[in-house]
Order: sequence, then structure tokens, then C-alpha cells
Amino acid sequence: MDAASGLAFTQRGIDYARQRDYARAIADFTEAIRLDPKNVDAYLYRADANLGKDDPKRAIADYTEVLRLAPAHASAYTGRGLAYVLQGDPDHGIADLDEAVRLDPHSAFARKVRGQAYRKKGDDERAIDDLGQAIRLDANDAVALAGRGGAYQRRGNYSRAIADYTSAIQIDPGRANVFNMRGVAYASKGDYDRAIADYTEALRLDPKLTAASDNRNQAYRAKAAAASAAQQAAPFDRKLSVYGLNMATDGKAADPLIVRAAEYGATGEYDRAIAELDRALQATPQSAAAYNMRGQTYGMKGDYDHAVADFDQAIKLMPGYAAAFYNRGRTLAAKGDRDRAVQDFSQAITLDSKYVLAYAKRGHAYYSKKDYARALADYTEAIRLSPNYAEAYNGRAMVYAAQGDYARALADCSKAISLQPDSADFYRSRAILSEAQGQHALATADLNEAIDLDPDRAELYLMRANAWIGTGHRDRAQEDLDRAIALDPGNAEKAAAMAWGLKGQIDYLKGDLAIATQDYDEAIRLAAGWAPFYVARGVTWDARGDRDSAIRDYTQATILQPELQSAHFLRGVAFFSQGHFTLAAEDFAAANRGASDLHNEIWHYIAKQRAGLGGSKEELAHAAALYKPDAWPMPILQMFRGQRNPDAVLAGSADSQQRCEAVFYGGEWQLLQGNRAAAARAFDAAARDCRSTSVESWAALAELKQMGIRK
Repeated sequence: MDAASGLAFTQRGIDYARQRDYARAIADFTEAIRLDPKNVDAYLYRADANLGKDDPKRAIADYTEVLRLAPAHASAYTGRGLAYVLQGDPDHGIADLDEAVRLDPHSAFARKVRGQAYRKKGDDERAIDDLGQAIRLDANDAVALAGRGGAYQRRGNYSRAIADYTSAIQIDPGRANVFNMRGVAYASKGDYDRAIADYTEALRLDPKLTAASDNRNQAYRAKAAAASAAQQAAPFDRKLSVYGLNMATDGKAADPLIVRAAEYGATGEYDRAIAELDRALQATPQSAAAYNMRGQTYGMKGDYDHAVADFDQAIKLMPGYAAAFYNRGRTLAAKGDRDRAVQDFSQAITLDSKYVLAYAKRGHAYYSKKDYARALADYTEAIRLSPNYAEAYNGRAMVYAAQGDYARALADCSKAISLQPDSADFYRSRAILSEAQGQHALATADLNEAIDLDPDRAELYLMRANAWIGTGHRDRAQEDLDRAIALDPGNAEKAAAMAWGLKGQIDYLKGDLAIATQDYDEAIRLAAGWAPFYVARGVTWDARGDRDSAIRDYTQATILQPELQSAHFLRGVAFFSQGHFTLAAEDFAAANRGASDLHNEIWHYIAKQRAGLGGSKEELAHAAALYKPDAWPMPILQMFRGQRNPDAVLAGSADSQQRCEAVFYGGEWQLLQGNRAAAARAFDAAARDCRSTSVESWAALAELKQMGIRK
């Protein structure tokens, strides 16, 4: 072994590698390893050189040897992680990079590579986090900035993407691909001039970058089409064209009174607009355009009956007036008459087969009717006719979501945002999709954008509070709920009552039951007709041990919503806990009328047995036939059918809640067998070990009280 010679070869190999002469570098590192097989640096640098030669497989072998010789070598984990990513295996790459970050938390490179790996997996949230950490550790890393920009861009956050691309360009102005990506972001925001300038610079830096050439051609076409598409898709844009009609529709020049009415309507002065239109119709009673405009003005005021009457008259005067049919359809939809609205939108389309807005609104009407196939077809046609119609993409996204196709829904939401990035509604829609998939952090990010755009909208704070709850940030949720209440104190937007309800949920989970009760009091004060608030307050009373108050609230919920299963079930448990087994059995039977639930079936059987009403094992057999034989709580049902004993049920429980249920229902089984001592032991264990908010805990305490064991 010649360690000194090995070090010389290692140093010369490093020099070759710096010159990117990887073949000579590898030859020297190989010789260094021959001379000293334990030369960790030689293996490491040879691995790096193999990466430089685009040979990740050999690089992985060398990094693995480094880790055999030096198991805590952070750089080797980083290099091997990068090699796995380059080889198309981001999962193994991330595993190695996790270890690299653990060993060296301040490694900007390891975090950057892991961020890029997450990008390859499509996990943009984690990519943004890791790349952000890398940038904080090394603010001049153009690659990390460009990578984070790409992650922001894929999420539809084009402003932040552009900011990152711009920083990357300032650090390294020679990156053609970064100019190209910034151009794509500008184009997505509709800023075609800046997009074209970036594509042009990308091509100057790299004339062979065909993507930039294709993108520039698309930008030129989009720029030419944008003005007409926007005009067609937004007739109510608070300009003079707010009414979206041809002033000379009835074949005559526009009346000055109608023009002045349009000016008033465009600024929200609806009464003055109607006064001008009244005068116009006195002068020209046969003006279909004036009736149509007055109908729209009434509609914008919320006076739908007068609006419909005016559209009727416009159509009577001009049966081929597509805009009047469309406007009447919108008004009928606002009144909740979706069937007649569909008819009017269809007639508008019959009269004008390219009526984009009519397709979109008919799509929304079909969506409201849960006729998703027709809704999808209409939104798709609206997009075909007007490819930059953001509202149609947003509508189609909701249809895809209703069908469970979240990938397409997300793509359409992101497209809508790219076309109209100043719309809080589109960010709200994407947040709804994220929440539906349990992606609370992504929902929060989109709601942050929505709130920035529309900071006085209570509903957005309410939604963000929900997302905060999902991520466990209850304090932040409370702040948003307080803001929602402040913005909607009288519940005009139906946000304040929900906010108080969520505050009650948070305080209940924190164990602040008295405060939770007060929260629900406020929710009920603002929305006294909403049954779930009474159920929630009833649960809180139950947790406080006040069964009478709980039963009153559950009863009110059943009055407001007789089919509400949760109210019947919980009242049944409350009656059971008071020893009113017949009343409990009636409630469990009512809870089963909507859809059978195995827990409810078990409670129903026990209540009937305790009431002497003869609950039969045949009933349990019928219920069991509806469920998978290995699904929980099937073992409990089998116990009551005589097919298992309590010990076997407990042995088959998989988590703390199942163990709680196994013990409690085992106690009920023992009580039905006349084994009071065994039942008491089981109830005592359930009262001790079950969550204090569970119905099993409440019922176990009640059973012990009735048995005279606890007060």
C-alpha cells in the first residue's frame, strides 16, 4: 500500500475534475484506490466525476463504498441521493437526502437536491419548503431559485414564480431555460409582451432551444386573440359594456337615453338607470333593447320578478333575441328555477350556436342539478369557443371534482388562475379541491392568495380556519374565525354562525367545555334553524354530564331535521345513559331508517334487550349480512350473536378506540349474561381508558352510576 502516492493521484484527479476532464480524473482516482483501498476521498471524488460523466449507476456504487467505509458521511448521502434522482428514482434519492440533512442540517446543497427530488415526484409543497431552506442558507443559488420558481409556477402562483426566476437571472443571466420559464409565467398571467421578450432572450442565449421558439409563437397568437376572447367572456365588467348587448339590436340607432342608462348602470346607479330606461320606453314602447337592459338592471338590483317581466316583453317584441333569453335564464337561475333557466339558455344557443356565456351558464345550471355529464359537455364547448375563458375552466373544475377526478379538476383550476390571477374565487375553488383531498397546507396557501386579493370577505377566513384546523394550528384558526365574525357580525354572509360553530369545535377538543357551550350558543343565536349546531351543543352538554340539556338540544335538532341520524343516535345514547331503554331503542330505530350503521345496530339490540323488548340475534344476523365479515365492529356484533367471547373481541382490536369499544361492549354483554361483577370491571376500565369525549365513556360512567359503584 502506498498511501502517499494515493494522495498524489487523488489530488491530480481533483485538478482534472475541476477542468471537467472526467476521464483522466476517474483514471487517477482509480489508481489512488488501487494504491489505498480505504481512500475515502478517492471513492467520493470518483463518484462525483462519474456524475459529471452522466453515469449515475457507477456513482452510486462509489458513494455506497464511501458509506461502507464512513457510515456518517453526509456528502456521500447527498451525492448518492442526487445520483438516484438523476437515475429516475426520487424515492431512494429522498431517503438518502433525508439522512444527509439529518447529518448536516446546514447543507444548502442537500436541501436543494431534495427539493428538486420532490419536484420530480410532483410534491410542490415540500419542494418549495426545501428549496426555500436552501435559498436561506445560500441566497446566491440560482438553481435553487429557479427550481422554487418552477414549483410555484406548477401551483399557479405565477407572481412568486416570476420573482424567483428574476432573482435567478440576476445571479446568472446566462440561463436560457430560466428566461423561457419566466416567459411561460408571464404568458400565464396574460402579459404577452414580457413573455415574448423573455422567449427572445432565451433564443439569443440558446438558438437550439425549440421550446422557447414554440412558446414565442404561442404568445404571439394568444396576444392577438386575448382582446376578443376577454370581451366575449366578461360582459358584466363594470365598463360601458356592462350590459353586454348591441345597442342597435332592434335595428335602430342607440337612443341617447339608453346610452345614459348604460353609464349609470356601469357605475352601480341602478335606480337612475331604470329611470332613464322608463323614459326611453315611454318614447319608444317597442324597443326590445330597452326592455332587455331594464331587465338586466332590475336583476343587478336583485329585483328578479321585475327583471323576468322585462325579459318576457323583450322576447315578445323580438322572438329571436338570444341575449334576452340568456338574461332571463340567468335571472331564473338566481331565483332557483334551474329547469326553466336551462330552457332559456338552450334557446339562446339555438339562436346563436357560438353563445359562449350561454353554454357556461347552462353548464352551471346542469351542475346545480347534479347532471354532471351535460355540465361537463357545456363547459367544454364554452372553452372550445373561447379558450381563454377563465370562468369556464373554473366551472368545469367543479364538475370534475364532483365526479371524483381531482387531477383534471386541479388542472382546470390552475388554468383559470393563470388566465385571471386576480380572481379570489379561483384560488378559493382550488383550495376546496385541496381540502377535499386532505391537503390542508395547499388549501391554506391558496386561501392566503385569495385573502390578499379580497381581504374583506368573511367566507375566506372561515375556509382558511378550517384548513388551519386540518394542519393542527388551532391558534391560527381562532384568529381567522374571529376575523370572519368581525366581518360578518350579523351572519348576513352566513359566515359568522359557522365561525362560532368552529370555535365551539376547537374549544370542545381543547376540553374547554363551558366556553364551547357559549360558542354554540352564539352559533344558534345567529342560525337558530340549523340542526347541526344543536347536535354539537348537545354533545358538549353530554361531555359535561348534563344529559337533560343534551336531550333538549338533540330533540330540537330532530324537530328541525327529522331525518338527522346523528341527532337520533346521540339522543338514544343519552336516554340509554339515563336508563330510559325503551326511548333509546326508539331513537336507535329512527337512526337506522336512513342508512344502517353497525354501531347503531349494536346499540339498538342492547337497548331492546335492556328494555325487555326482545332484541333478537336474527336482527343482528340481518345487519351483519350488509358488512364485510372482517370489518370493525363486526367482532362485537358476533359477540352478541354468541360467536365470540369478550376476550377474543379485545384481542382482535387494532387501536385505542377499538380497544375502548371492545371493553365497553364486553361489559354490556356481561351485564346481559347476568355477570354484574365482570360487567362492572369492564365499565370501570372503559370509563378510565376511553377518551372522555366518546359515547362509550359517557355510557360506561352512567352504567357504573346506575350500578351504585360511582356517584
